[in-house]
Amino acid sequence: MTQSLAFWVENSSENAFNTLGLELHFNYWHLPDDKINYLDIGVLISGKNKCFDSINVYLPFKYNIKSYIPTLGDKVVESEKLISAVFNNDVSNIKPIRECSAKYIVFSEQKDSEGIVFFTNLSHGTSEGRVLIEEHSEDDEVGTIIKFSNKIFNCSEEYKEKNWYLRFRYILEKEDIDNISREYKSKDSLITYYFEKSEVVDFRVNESRNLPKTIREKVATCREINKVHFFLIRNESSEFKIGHTTYDRCRILEDKLWDSYLCYNKDTQVKTKMLIYHWKTKSEKNIEYFSAFARFMTRKVGLKEVMFVILCILVLGTISSLLATVLTNIIT
Repeated sequence: MTQSLAFWVENSSENAFNTLGLELHFNYWHLPDDKINYLDIGVLISGKNKCFDSINVYLPFKYNIKSYIPTLGDKVVESEKLISAVFNNDVSNIKPIRECSAKYIVFSEQKDSEGIVFFTNLSHGTSEGRVLIEEHSEDDEVGTIIKFSNKIFNCSEEYKEKNWYLRFRYILEKEDIDNISREYKSKDSLITYYFEKSEVVDFRVNESRNLPKTIREKVATCREINKVHFFLIRNESSEFKIGHTTYDRCRILEDKLWDSYLCYNKDTQVKTKMLIYHWKTKSEKNIEYFSAFARFMTRKVGLKEVMFVILCILVLGTISSLLATVLTNIIT
């Protein structure tokens, strides 16, 4: 059954001047041939007066501390090309902020005062200033809660009013993938069963009816989300069939550029030719929920499929020969 992710802000103070806003970025990398199944999540935190205790993420995935990858931001800021690719904008200047393990990034056509602070120190733990990761179990539903405390963003006054950004990865296991996408094989024909498969992607954020009760209560009052971007990356041979709405954009993803971003071995390259589909919210204020639905068809003709066809031909040929022999004997 499809489950929903959730985002909400916890804030113990009632500040009438709180201008906190969140823009959410999701990259779902589904490349089975390269054994790459990742969900990358980026959060752009805006507002001159950012008043919050923690920013919280609920993932409908089984708790696995090894699936949380806190070093994704480090990978991105190592390369100007990767930064430009992630933000779809050319980099003008990068300045390290040593007191809070961050980089101040200014893009082209921006003033120096309009850059973003990219926080990369997202290591997990129970001490102050660490990302807290907990298992959430409720009514036979098991998920994971990730809390980003305001202590993580402990930068100097110079950067308090800038836009902040964080990015992390969660590696998806088979049961995790089933919560956001499902594969089906055609049962109409014995032949097409081996050659075609259909996949339905149903990605949801803050969809109340697909959340546990306690999480549903937390997101009910969340009004800080201003925009959502969902990027789906697939094999270019996968054919888009239908969607709940037309995607905003689709293009071929650059070769080699993303190897260092996706692979943990420097000598490894992504063999799959990739297409990226982009959905986004139309509104830019008070997003209550987000969903993206799409169906894809994949036709695969590999060695296994070719051998199956040859076997079918041989079997049919043998049966035909036997029938011909029997009929000849009957006639004569």
